Order: sequence, then C-alpha cells, then structure tokens
Amino acid sequence: FATVYDVERELLSGQFQMTKDYDGKHGSVTWLKHDSDHNEGVVDLGALYNKEKGAIVYARTRFEFSVDSPAEIRLGTVNANKVWWDGELVTSNEIYHAAMEIDQYIGKIHITPGVHELIVKVCQNEQTEPWAQDWKFQLRICDPEGLGILPVVP
Repeated sequence: FATVYDVERELLSGQFQMTKDYDGKHGSVTWLKHDSDHNEGVVDLGALYNKEKGAIVYARTRFEFSVDSPAEIRLGTVNANKVWWDGELVTSNEIYHAAMEIDQYIGKIHITPGVHELIVKVCQNEQTEPWAQDWKFQLRICDPEGLGILPVVP
C-alpha cells in the first residue's frame, strides 16, 4: 500500500507510457484495456487476476468535462485504495476487507473544462479466508449532492 512502484511514480509524474512493460510479482506486466459490464460499474479484479493475493492493480482513465464545478470522486471497494485526480491524492484508505458500499470513500475535487486524469490503486492483501477473496471496486464522479456529472462524449 505504501510502496511507490515505478508505474505509480511514472503515472504521477506525467511520464506514463501505455506500451511499457513493468516488473510484476510473477514477471513482466503491461497495461490492459478493461470495461466493466456490471450494471453498477463494479470492476472485479479477482476475476481478472485469478484471485491473486498480495497484489496491486492500478487503473487509469481520462475524462473531458465542459463544466466548472465542485465535485466528488466516490469509490466503493473492499480493499485498500488510493485515488488521484490530476496527480493530486484525493483519498487514501488502508483498510482491507471492509464491507463494500457505493460511495464508501469520498474525495473532494474541482472539475474545470478540459481533460482530467484519474488514477486508482487497489491493493489485495494475503488473507486466504473465504470472506477475504473479494478484490473489486466501483467509482463515480458526482456533484456534492450525489448527482452524476457526465463527461463530454466525443
């Protein structure tokens, strides 16, 4: 959770390269594109990574907005997590296997017209109990009252 890996350093310094390979737990790792088809936007990392234990996943995306508004990043996850908006850490929670709820963790941001970058770090620990197998997250961007703010669609 606290370790800043090369990929995190590069993401936060603006030197991110989508095609670069990194040293991973079991050898070389690279980025993959993934879209959730879950009706509430849950990304099931356990399914993507065969319930790997003692592992970290970084997710990155970019959004374009046409509004200038206070906003919130709302994250639900059972795992330890960090979220950055345009390189600024907005929420950090080293809690493992808490119950997952929508809008569980909230980071305050300000949206301005233009392109913004979102980075999420989700950590899975080594626990092997059946109740500790979930490794997933869901995230949304909304106004302070919880109404979704939609990005510009090209």
